[in-house]
Amino acid sequence: MPANVKLPLAILLIVSTFNLLAQSQFTDSHFSFFEIAYLDTSNELSIQEIIDRPESSTDKKITLTEVKSDCWIRIKLKTLENGTSKYLLEVGEPALKHIDFYSVKNRTVQEHFQSGISIPFEDRQEQYRNHVFPITSQDSTLQVYYLYITTNGNRSISPLSFQTEEEYQKKNLIQTLELGVGIGLLFIVCLISIVLFVLFKKKIYLLYFFHLAFVILFILSRSGLGFLYLWACNPDWNPFMMRMSLYGLIAFISLFTIYFLRVRTFSKVLTSLLYADALLHVFLILAVFLGIDLANLPKVPFSSFLHTTLLITVGVFAMRANLKQAGFYTVGIVLFSLIGIIHILALYGVTPVFFSKFIVLRFAWYVEVFFLTIGVAYNFKRVILENKQLLATNRLTEYQLRNAKGTIDKVEQEIEKRDRKLLSSNMEVTKRIDELTTIKDEVEDVKVRKKLDQLITNQYSENSGSNWEDFKLLFEQIHPSFFERINNEYPKLTQSDLRFVAYVKMGLSSKEIASLLNVQVDSLKNTRYRIRKKIGLDPSVKVNDFFLRY
Repeated sequence: MPANVKLPLAILLIVSTFNLLAQSQFTDSHFSFFEIAYLDTSNELSIQEIIDRPESSTDKKITLTEVKSDCWIRIKLKTLENGTSKYLLEVGEPALKHIDFYSVKNRTVQEHFQSGISIPFEDRQEQYRNHVFPITSQDSTLQVYYLYITTNGNRSISPLSFQTEEEYQKKNLIQTLELGVGIGLLFIVCLISIVLFVLFKKKIYLLYFFHLAFVILFILSRSGLGFLYLWACNPDWNPFMMRMSLYGLIAFISLFTIYFLRVRTFSKVLTSLLYADALLHVFLILAVFLGIDLANLPKVPFSSFLHTTLLITVGVFAMRANLKQAGFYTVGIVLFSLIGIIHILALYGVTPVFFSKFIVLRFAWYVEVFFLTIGVAYNFKRVILENKQLLATNRLTEYQLRNAKGTIDKVEQEIEKRDRKLLSSNMEVTKRIDELTTIKDEVEDVKVRKKLDQLITNQYSENSGSNWEDFKLLFEQIHPSFFERINNEYPKLTQSDLRFVAYVKMGLSSKEIASLLNVQVDSLKNTRYRIRKKIGLDPSVKVNDFFLRY
């Protein structure tokens, strides 16, 4: 099995095992009669008025419910056992604001307990992460109980379950372990994401880190662990944290999607929609933070439906664009949506009892993280491969640059060598002419002086004849087609002009050029002026600079 699959698979298998063990502790086989009904009545009635109220055909018999802002629920049950038996009633929704529990006998309240996030943890009758109330049955007689539930807006509550105290303690312990292990493993993935961001500076790792952080916070607030261990002294924090974390994880999964699937490369419209989705939920976070009434915010199921529809659409388009990580991403989001739908259907009794026991909402996040983490792992492998390829390319480029520099150095050395050869050849002729001139000046015999004049003239002739042709051949080996291009562009230039230009191109000084041409240095000014007119050179440009760059 690939290493990048092991960690997310461990999360899924471990939490699934714990949840199965926990649900195996659940049983409703203790009762010969069991009925829960949502009472269609005014919320302003007192408990005694509720007790005295006759049963109505509009009372809705339910196993689970979506309660409104305030509601009454009646519970009737009869145990199979004789004698006195103690059970625990669990309301599996930690975020409920307030719950009043009444035990009624002969139309009189026998016991009254309170729970909910408005009640400090130490003041609860039974101190568990969910809301739990004690029930004592007597000799298989019909027992009647009432719940008055106050919520922050509409709220789906988990199945009302009844277990013996021993059964519930086992179930609660295993579920708490499942939550602890699941959150711990999620935290490990979260930590790995931030480490990858620090190492590679890729936005997807930072965005995935924030998404996971909000998922962890949501599970803590939704499961009651946050209230139990983190903010027990601040009960109002639980619904606050749950809304904040839900909107936060939605905002960051939208931003993560943009970079993870490179949405900009195949759809500007979907990119804009994802940014809009993220921005909307950021505003919702601010609204919650500023204390705006939660009931006035968009309903979570509706906004979640639009959000997941958008993510699945983006995933499908990314798969069509042949992005390998898009397959894991899309499967994760689709399974997340299916588990969410099954969870909602289970709450309303549409699916078999098994689903209402096993499928919990946090499983949707576990599955999503499982597939997203695999996708991120494949993306990480791609980043590593790209970095290796980039490193190899840089090394190759560096090697090529070193070779090119070596080649350039060799060419420059060869040019310098040939320039020296050209200069040496011309300087040798000039030296012989200077020597003959010096000898001529020292000789008084007229006949000898004439012979020396003839030799000097011959040297000049050689220097301007065959020697010049040899010079041109060597020069054009260093500067190919130089004379050809100049003759084509500036046909008015003479051979004397070309010799001057060639010496300039070699980078010789005015003194060296004058010596080779056997003229005075001052006379070179006239040569430059004559050449400037012939080629039509701008007065602001120097003749030497022009031909050095030619």
